[in-house]
Order: sequence, then C-alpha cells, then structure tokens
Amino acid sequence: PAEVECFLSTLPGVSEVAVFGVPNERWGDEVVALVHGVKDEDLEAIALRAREELGGYKAPKRYVVSPDPLPKTATNKVERKQLSALFEKLATQSA
Repeated sequence: PAEVECFLSTLPGVSEVAVFGVPNERWGDEVVALVHGVKDEDLEAIALRAREELGGYKAPKRYVVSPDPLPKTATNKVERKQLSALFEKLATQSA
C-alpha cells in the first residue's frame, strides 16, 4: 500500500489517499483507495493512470472520494482501523 499511496498522492488534486484491502467474496481481499481532494469525475483518470504506471496487479480495483479529510490518530496519522467502514459507507452513498 505504501508504494501505491506514494504514487497516487503525486497526482493532481489528491490531498490525501489511503490504500487498503476490503473483503471480497471472490478474491478474499480487494485493494481499494480512499481519496480526498478530488471530484468523483476525476477517479476514472486516476484509475487509468495508476494502471498505466503501477500495473493492473498493484493498482486499486475501486476508488471512492472522501469529501472530508481522512480520519486521523492523535499523532496525525491516518486511522487505518476506521477506513474499511468509511469506504463502505461512502461507496454505498455514491452507488
């Protein structure tokens, strides 16, 4: 995830990004990205660029825009324990 996050954070408009796995019925886990600072319509271009630069096997399979900054710990690091629930909540709202 660190390599993918590093790449995605360099793309225009991306303020914050977190890459992590969520349960997937078919594959066990699926790599997804939660992105803050871009619009929904920018996600297709971001996904295409990630596949081109990182390869299909490293690029996240799904992307969701977070309208708010990602949750943080007291030390200002992304609170990874909350990401799966936030991703699912935002994914169902945008569907």
